[in-house]
Amino acid sequence: MKRKNHLAHLLNDDLSPSEIEAFKQDPDFELYQKIKHHTDDLQSPLGENPQLLTDVLAAKKKPKVVSMKAKTAWLSIAASLLIAVGLGYWFSMGTDTIHRTGFAQTQNLTLPDGSTVTLNSDAELRYEKSDWKSKRTLELKGEALFKVAKGKTFSVITPTGTVKVVGTQFNVRSRGKKLEVACYEGMVSVTRDETQIILLPGNAVLHDSKNWIRQKIESSAPDWMNAKISLQAASLNEVLAEIERTYDIKITAKSSPEKAFTGILPANDLAVALRIVESAFQLQTVKISNREYELKSL
Repeated sequence: MKRKNHLAHLLNDDLSPSEIEAFKQDPDFELYQKIKHHTDDLQSPLGENPQLLTDVLAAKKKPKVVSMKAKTAWLSIAASLLIAVGLGYWFSMGTDTIHRTGFAQTQNLTLPDGSTVTLNSDAELRYEKSDWKSKRTLELKGEALFKVAKGKTFSVITPTGTVKVVGTQFNVRSRGKKLEVACYEGMVSVTRDETQIILLPGNAVLHDSKNWIRQKIESSAPDWMNAKISLQAASLNEVLAEIERTYDIKITAKSSPEKAFTGILPANDLAVALRIVESAFQLQTVKISNREYELKSL
């Protein structure tokens, strides 16, 4: 049985006793059991339609809100816990390792367990290297691509949500009130209020504090790793902020059209990026200096 079909068969209760015993050897068996527990009362034929796995936890009850002390205890639970993303948790750890990137910078890091992280521009990652084995928690501001070592687990805490992962590859972007998570390998569960969504490889989700936007992704890595700025339902200010941190420039907009931009901008050609913005928002660019620009109405 192919590993990617294990969850579907488990949810449909069509595994034989011998298959269940063999499945118990899978390092993610307890993780799958958690997912099954949360979906037992749903009527959707999940095994017949893998696409429905992105929605299997929709309209579920929100987990009980716990105190900060209880939340800290929860973060130390064993690696088999369900991957979870819950908005609103952000605390200050006694970190001894801090990595930051400035505008127009990226950085490759290796964590103590061999997992790797690539920070995008204007990002910050904090963790306790000296106590990594007992406190496998990181704080992230900005955007980063994580490649988690097989069988390893840790939590990524952002101002807009928490991601708990086991042996997977995923991208997290936390900018302003938006949280975006894309899954490239393994499995991720995103939770907000009364909705939970499982992301399998090739799926992504955006939450803007009000609405969910689901997407299919065909690439094996986020666009920013390939010199592209990918934006989804972004305001002019959000678009300009991404351009500023990518090119290390300053852009002032004299007007702010109420439009939303969804598309790709080049991360290695400022002139083209600005022309796309001009066309999308009906604006004109005025160059003030080599690192300062102004956008005006036509």
